[in-house]
Amino acid sequence: YDWRSKISGLVHHSVVGNHDDGNIVDDRWTKEDIYSFLLKPEETSDIVRGADLYYYRDDNLQKTRYIYLDSATKTGNIYYDTNQQNFLKQALISTPDNWHIIPISHIWLNVDYNQSPPVATTPSYGGQWMLD
Repeated sequence: YDWRSKISGLVHHSVVGNHDDGNIVDDRWTKEDIYSFLLKPEETSDIVRGADLYYYRDDNLQKTRYIYLDSATKTGNIYYDTNQQNFLKQALISTPDNWHIIPISHIWLNVDYNQSPPVATTPSYGGQWMLD
């Protein structure tokens, strides 16, 4: 809550990830809990929300579509979530011509933590699905 109060004056849009559903204990918090804390305070009229914790928003001045995807929560990972997969496909197809697309999500790559410093390796399951 301290973090939330410190960014309250900023235009900020969050993306959910592996630390937002409990991390050590997966699904400790419900999707409703995560939405209420992380996304609801950042709601703006330009957000097009999917069925769960993913959405996109358009910046018409910059001709840019920002797509916020869930690739890391246990039950919401795009790799397993056909609703989110379809949402992403439609968000890409419906982007106006000559616009930029910026996908935002957690865990695009797996990391080898046995090395120091850790080294990014292959795409994660969700990351590979999004790239494909």
